[in-house]
Amino acid sequence: MKTSFITRNRKVSLHEIGMIPEEQTKVLVAWQTSARYWDKYRTLIARIFAPLTAALIEEARIRTGQNVLDIGGGSGERLQSHS
Repeated sequence: MKTSFITRNRKVSLHEIGMIPEEQTKVLVAWQTSARYWDKYRTLIARIFAPLTAALIEEARIRTGQNVLDIGGGSGERLQSHS
């Protein structure tokens, strides 16, 4: 199981951010378990969230040619698909 990630400048372990090995294992198992369902139902999830995604883009006044930083705030749908 992956117990570290790469930041912009260096590799950081989950232990460094205060997670003990037992917590790391629980978190990683939970993500790995749910990830297969997100992948399996990707198309359905995109359709379910499409109206909300479109409304958020409209409300934010995001237009073609603009750069947007999306910080993990959704179902994983790519904003690019709405440009």
